[in-house]
Amino acid sequence: GDEDAFIHSTTHKHHIDSKGICLFLSFLWNTFPCAENEKPPPSVPISKMKVRDNNGVLLFLLLWAYLAMSRAISPASIASTSLSSVQHHLSTKTNYASRLPLRGSSNAAPSIHNVPDPTNYEPIHLWFLSRHGTRWPTKERMDQISRMTHLFKDARNVKDNPWIRGWQPPFVHMDVAGGQLHSKGEDEMWTLARRLSGRFPSLLETPYLPHRFPVVSSQVHRAAASASAFTSGFFPAVNIDNEIVQSPWAGQREAGTVNKGVSNNGSSCPERRPQAVAISMAPKQADPLLRFYAMCPAYAQREVWLETWLPGWMEEQWAKLAPTLQERLGLTRTMAPSEVEDIWQLCQFEAGVEGITSQACSLLSESDVRLLEWVDDVNLLESHGYGSPINYNIAAPLLHDLRTSLKDAAESAATSSSGQPDKRTHLLFAHCETLVPLATLLGLFKPDTEQPLPAATPFPTDGQVPPPRLARKALAGLDVIEDLAHAMRHDEGHKVQAPLAVDEGMAWVPQGWRPLVAQDDEGRSFRGSAVSPFGANMGLVLYRRKAEGARTGSPASSSSYRVRLLYNEQVLPIPGCSSSSGRSTREEEEEGGGPPDCDLDEFLEITAAAAAQELDALCQAGGSVIGEASTGTGAPTN
Repeated sequence: GDEDAFIHSTTHKHHIDSKGICLFLSFLWNTFPCAENEKPPPSVPISKMKVRDNNGVLLFLLLWAYLAMSRAISPASIASTSLSSVQHHLSTKTNYASRLPLRGSSNAAPSIHNVPDPTNYEPIHLWFLSRHGTRWPTKERMDQISRMTHLFKDARNVKDNPWIRGWQPPFVHMDVAGGQLHSKGEDEMWTLARRLSGRFPSLLETPYLPHRFPVVSSQVHRAAASASAFTSGFFPAVNIDNEIVQSPWAGQREAGTVNKGVSNNGSSCPERRPQAVAISMAPKQADPLLRFYAMCPAYAQREVWLETWLPGWMEEQWAKLAPTLQERLGLTRTMAPSEVEDIWQLCQFEAGVEGITSQACSLLSESDVRLLEWVDDVNLLESHGYGSPINYNIAAPLLHDLRTSLKDAAESAATSSSGQPDKRTHLLFAHCETLVPLATLLGLFKPDTEQPLPAATPFPTDGQVPPPRLARKALAGLDVIEDLAHAMRHDEGHKVQAPLAVDEGMAWVPQGWRPLVAQDDEGRSFRGSAVSPFGANMGLVLYRRKAEGARTGSPASSSSYRVRLLYNEQVLPIPGCSSSSGRSTREEEEEGGGPPDCDLDEFLEITAAAAAQELDALCQAGGSVIGEASTGTGAPTN
C-alpha cells in the first residue's frame, strides 16, 4: 500500500491501484499482523511463528497474482482506459497520480527511486516544498459550474449525451467544502510521504522533535491539511503507552479491548498512533515566505492589469471550439465562449477529482483538450512564471530560506561529533502560486522558444489599473489568484475597464505579445500538468561525504557536500551548476547529459544574487524595479 507510485520509463507511466492493494493487504495484516521488527509476546507458540514465516512466499505470490489480474502493472492498462487522453492534460487541475513526467534533455527525467545516492555520500538533510493535494473547486468555480444547468436545459442532443437529461450540479449544499482538501488529496500527501520516507530512511533515524523536523504551512486550510496528511505518513508511528490506555478513566471500549501487548484488533502487536507534529504558520496576509504574492502591491497591480486583457485572448481561443460544441450539444442558440470554459471546468473536476470522463469530458475531442490545456498553461506562465520578472523575483525570501537551510545543515554537520546536522528535514506546504515562482527563479522549465523571455513587462498607469491598496485588496478576497479573471467578469467590486482592441472583434493584447508556450509542442517543458499538478513538490537533498572520505569536524567544503534537486520524485539537473559528482546515471549517459548533483558551494554561489533581493524593494508599486530581471540563476537572457 505504500508503493502508490507510478513508475517512469521513457514512454510509459504506470499507476498502481493502491486502494485495491490496501484492501488486500489489510486482510493479510489482520491475518499475519506483526511486522518483521516486532517480536510477538512469549505466549505465541514458536510453531505458529514458523507457519507465518513460511507463508511469506505464498503472500508474495498472492499479491503478485492480484496485481497481474488487476493489470495494475501492465502498460496496456493505461492505453485501454478512457481516462488516458484527458486526466493527464488538466493543467494545474491534474491530480498527482496522473501528472505528466518531467523531461530530461530528451527523455523523461529519472525517478528518485531508481537513481542511487552519490557514491561515498549519504543524505543528511532534506528541504522540501509541496503544493497542497487535490482540492475541491473553489466556491467561485462551484457557482460557475452550477450555473451550467441553463446550458444543459437548452441542449437537445440527449441521444448522444443521455447524462444531460436531469443533470444536477455536483455541489448541492457543498459551499462549505469550496477550496478545501479533497480525500484524494489526503491520499496523495500520505502516499507521497511514505515513498519519501522509504527513499531516505536515514533522515528519520533520530526521534522526532519540532526543532529537528520543522514543518511550516501557509495559513490556508488545504495547505495545513496537506501538511497534516503528509506528516502522518512521513514520520514513523509510535507505540501507545498501554498503561495510559488502561487508565481507570479510559472509556469502556478501550478498557475492555486493549490489553498490554495486544492491539484493538486482537493481534499481538503493540497499539500504535501517528507521530504528533508541530506545524508553524504565519498570518495569511503577512507571510513573506509562502504567500509573498499576497504581500506585494506591484505584483497585485500587474496581475489586475493582466486580467484586463489576457481573459479576452483566452476567450478568443475558447470561441474556436464553440461551434463544434454547440453542434454536439444540439443547441438551438449561439454558444458563448465562456460556456466553453464552463464545460472545461466541469470536465477538470469530473476527470481530475471524480475519475469521470463519460460526461462533460466526452464532449471534448483530444485536440479540444490540448487546446484548453494550452490556454491554461499560457495563463499559468503569465501569472506565475516567465511572463514577467515580478512573478518570480518575489520568491526571493523562499530561495533565501532554502539556501539558509542547506548551509546551516552543512555547518551543523561539520561541527557535530555524529556528523549529522541539528535539523534533518525542513518541510513546507503551500500553493501553486508559491511553487511555480520558485521553480522559475531557479531557472527550471524555461519555454522552448526562440522568442526572448521578457526582461520587463510595463503596464499603463492611466486608470486602467487600480491603486496598489485596491489591487492587493482584490487579490486578498480571492481563494486562488486564478479566480481573479472570473471575479472581474461577474463581481462589480473587481471590474476594471479593459483596453480597446485596434481591430474590432479581436481581443487587445500588449504590442508585440505572443504566447511563450507553443501550442503544438508535444514535449514542451513548461506544462501545468507536469510542473504544478495537485501535490507537485520540490526537494533539495544535502549529501555529505561519508566519514571514510572526509574528517568529521572539518569545515564544510565543496568536496564534502553536494546538493541534488528533486521535482515530483524525479531527479533534475540544477540550472547553472557546472560541478560534477564524479558519477552519472544510466539515463544521463544515454541522454548525453552530465550528472545532476551540484557542489554545495557552487549552488550557494549561483543562487546568491536571486536570493538577496529584498521583497519590499521588488514590490514598490509602479517603481522601475518592477520590470528588472534578477541576475540570479533564473534570470531570463535575451
